[in-house]
Amino acid sequence: MNEHLAGNLISGILRGKAKYFDGRAIFILSRWRFSTDFLHQLARVLQNICFSGGIKETSVPPLFNWAEGGKTPPVALPRLRELGYAIVIFPISTLLAATRAIREVLAQIREVGTPNPVMERLVPFQEFLDFIGLPEVRELERRFAEKDTVTR
Repeated sequence: MNEHLAGNLISGILRGKAKYFDGRAIFILSRWRFSTDFLHQLARVLQNICFSGGIKETSVPPLFNWAEGGKTPPVALPRLRELGYAIVIFPISTLLAATRAIREVLAQIREVGTPNPVMERLVPFQEFLDFIGLPEVRELERRFAEKDTVTR
């Protein structure tokens, strides 16, 4: 993204031409890559909007959407904090990691007919059940089943 386009985007935000969703958040979608300098300028503008009653008063802090492999520059979390971003989200990190793991397991199944060669790298089944909260679900089922039995 060149400086002229960056300037126009920031100008548009300052003149109230940013897109609002329900009056509480500013969405800036772009097909251009942003430099870290531009991200710093943008964070300052967003802070003014969000905390100084600028264009539209809101209590929503500046958020940085880190999308690996997308147009987001790889910026370290401490640097994003320095740039003024209060919230940083990583919407696809786990999905990308899971995709690699799924491919590896499927490749082993295709090659040898079972996942045996990679079993030691898999999460144990009980650990998986604990992670997804199955014990808590079972406890809720038990509690509400008891209440249901009492009320009948």
